Amino acid sequence: MAYASFGDDKAAIQWLEQAVKASPQDYRVHYRLARAYSSAGREQDAGREYGLYNRLLGGHKTTEKEARECSDALRTQPATSASEVCYRMFDPNDPEKLTVLGQLLGEGGAYELALDPLQRATHLDVKSFEAWHDLGLTYFRLERYAEARVPLEKAVALRPEFYGSVVLLGGTLYMLGDDEAALPVLEHALRLKPSDTETAAVVEKLRAARKKQ
Repeated sequence: MAYASFGDDKAAIQWLEQAVKASPQDYRVHYRLARAYSSAGREQDAGREYGLYNRLLGGHKTTEKEARECSDALRTQPATSASEVCYRMFDPNDPEKLTVLGQLLGEGGAYELALDPLQRATHLDVKSFEAWHDLGLTYFRLERYAEARVPLEKAVALRPEFYGSVVLLGGTLYMLGDDEAALPVLEHALRLKPSDTETAAVVEKLRAARKKQ
């Protein structure tokens, strides 16, 4: 967009085409690429991208509406009946919608119900940080620590500087009794957030235990 603002359509198109490959479901990128094509006189390509933009935007608005309805249902109804409302947004082929569904169910306390859409999302998009993080978080909330480990390791590998995933992975390893693996992860979490007194206390405990060995 910076190149586009300076009138360099060729460079703008080059980078926006890469952005589309990286985020093919992001309607905003298709819109920007359509404008860049139009500015460069490539009207046929612009028309194609505008068509994709309109289709994805319609799906995005539908997803927002379904997400609001799901959130309201989880707040006002038992999980079993609320899940019927939430599963209107279930799409076995859309990792983003599956991730949003899993997040909403998790936020509503329906942890068991959140697992299936999140697992499906990670299978469809193995590079989705959000899906891996939320799957690990859900297992952690269910105290299924052995199952939380791999998703959280995947999330940390994708975003090693994201405190939330790092501290969850460290806590998972600690709960599994793998102190040797937990210590460096929790030390990293503490570097990311030095004010975390609970993590600092666990780190000191693990360091002291290591010295006694």
